[in-house]
Amino acid sequence: LTGTVEIENPAGGVQQVSVPVDDESLRKIANLSGGEFFTASSLDELNKVYSTLQKQIGYERQRGDNSRPWLIAGTLLAIIGTFAALFLNRRLP
Repeated sequence: LTGTVEIENPAGGVQQVSVPVDDESLRKIANLSGGEFFTASSLDELNKVYSTLQKQIGYERQRGDNSRPWLIAGTLLAIIGTFAALFLNRRLP
């Protein structure tokens, strides 16, 4: 199994280089950091890994009201427009 790393060359470009994957070192890193080691050699296996991670990590949806900034911006623009009409044209729109 090989992986790919990108190495920047002196001209500022990037070169991709294939390197062997060191499963044993990655297992040790996962063990030392309290993590878990996963390997996937096919798309199906990768999807299973992602599914497992999603179950372990989880997520939470939050609904929120994002209309307040738009309401404030609209109100300020209406006030600015009214004052501009009064002072520049001496009449309301």
